[in-house]
Amino acid sequence: MMSSHQDDMPLLNVAVIGKSGTGKSTFINAYFGLPHTEDYAAMTDVVECTQITTPYYLPGCDVVLWDVPGFGTQRCQDDADYIHKINLKNFDFYLLLSCSKISEYEILLHNEIAKQGKRYFYIRTKFDRELKNEKMAHRATFSEENTRNKIRKEITDKFPDVPVYFVDSLKPDMYDFPSLKLLVKEGTLFSKSSHRDVQRKGEYMVEVRNNRQRPAAVREKCIIL
Repeated sequence: MMSSHQDDMPLLNVAVIGKSGTGKSTFINAYFGLPHTEDYAAMTDVVECTQITTPYYLPGCDVVLWDVPGFGTQRCQDDADYIHKINLKNFDFYLLLSCSKISEYEILLHNEIAKQGKRYFYIRTKFDRELKNEKMAHRATFSEENTRNKIRKEITDKFPDVPVYFVDSLKPDMYDFPSLKLLVKEGTLFSKSSHRDVQRKGEYMVEVRNNRQRPAAVREKCIIL
């Protein structure tokens, strides 16, 4: 994986931000389809690995994902100092990763991004674990859709008009990861009022892609139906 830009190619600089432990580096590797054992993959571990803001980029891709150190480590405890260090204004777009209830840190980031008149996607990571916990707690009434709706409401009550995606970076072909990958580079093109349309467009784009990958006979059957 390269971390340098090609001058003849317009690139979108996307900051991957979130608390320590939300799986930012694992997310980046899944986004680019790289095993964490590759020399050029983002470092992953059970503790925060990212100490400095690091860009990751693949040739032919017009998105650069910047792995930003997480808040909550020994090096990043003070809110104001942290915001100053990560220098949010340098990025075109943001992916805010979270794997638990909304924290004061996320509210701080939301407000800082809004001050700059920019946009971001809210990404709930480790969703497979979330579903398993919910199923154990509410076995009789559990459904994935109900779990999604409950979490989405908690987030959108705090952050209206921000698209919410559910992913598990260890299963990048499941949940919202496929549509998210297709939409990241278009994130800055949508206004606040059309953010809900972003998710609908992502679902449509994934369906189109999946239909193209089906055998011709199956595609024709889908069209007829």
